[in-house]
Amino acid sequence: MEIKQPQIISIPADLTAKQLLDRLDRITTEEFHDAIKNSEYKYYGNISGSEFDIRNKKYGPYSNGPYVKGQITEQDNIVTIMIKIDIDEQMSTIKKMSYPYFIFLGLLIMAAGVFMNETRLITLAVGAFMLVFPFLQAIAIKQMLKSMQKDEVKYFTENLCHLSGNISNP
Repeated sequence: MEIKQPQIISIPADLTAKQLLDRLDRITTEEFHDAIKNSEYKYYGNISGSEFDIRNKKYGPYSNGPYVKGQITEQDNIVTIMIKIDIDEQMSTIKKMSYPYFIFLGLLIMAAGVFMNETRLITLAVGAFMLVFPFLQAIAIKQMLKSMQKDEVKYFTENLCHLSGNISNP
């Protein structure tokens, strides 16, 4: 099975890397609790050197909201923001959590349905639905995460554009 690499988006900037990191640091706090209390913060997470691993404050620490990971690089006086929003990591976690549970539950319901006389057909249908449900759920969640990914890239660039006024959109 091939592991899919997340898409990396490159955004050129007119500011220096230090200026950009300072601006990013102003809108980011380490703790979710602090981000909720102060409207100045747009993100929570870690900024380490030129790398960042942050999350929009509208997504709590236990939600499926995507992380914005990346780094700010400067080469030959050209500053570039590299952003990676990986939804495959979240999909893997969702599949690990829901597939075994619903498949086991569906098989258990279907096994019980085999021994019932009056409600056999209904019980088998419910069990079959429980077997199919995690696959349908995964498709719906993947579409939702793709939409969230696009929104997060837009939100991230808008916040930095608002702060600096001279970052070009991807």
